[in-house]
Amino acid sequence: MGPADRAPVVAIIPARGGSQRLPRKNILPVARDGVVSVTAVHHHSSWLKSVTADGRLIDYFPSSTASDSRGSTPIYMLNGVIYIGTRRLLLERQTYYTEWTHAYIMPPERSLDVDTAWDLHLADLILREGVR
Repeated sequence: MGPADRAPVVAIIPARGGSQRLPRKNILPVARDGVVSVTAVHHHSSWLKSVTADGRLIDYFPSSTASDSRGSTPIYMLNGVIYIGTRRLLLERQTYYTEWTHAYIMPPERSLDVDTAWDLHLADLILREGVR
């Protein structure tokens, strides 16, 4: 394996007034396979429900995995901002996620996820008017 196989993909993190580079030297030696950015979930997993074919509301996760209903254990979701990995990982596993992938936790105000027209509208309002 040569140096090009271990070289991380460079990521730029948007920040107010310019851009900020991810502190590679602090994170990557620990994160052997890479880093992905996440943000805290507003509601605990015990709030997630599914609807059966006949319309009944049921728990999405079995009760044993959602036993912390007070939400004292933080839960995070991918925010799609940062994906840093090695060439080797992408070629061999075709993924960014392994047992050695680490999280870069970002605050919600820097984690706008735009997947729908409504999300785009909200992001536009936030960018034009700011957060009050």
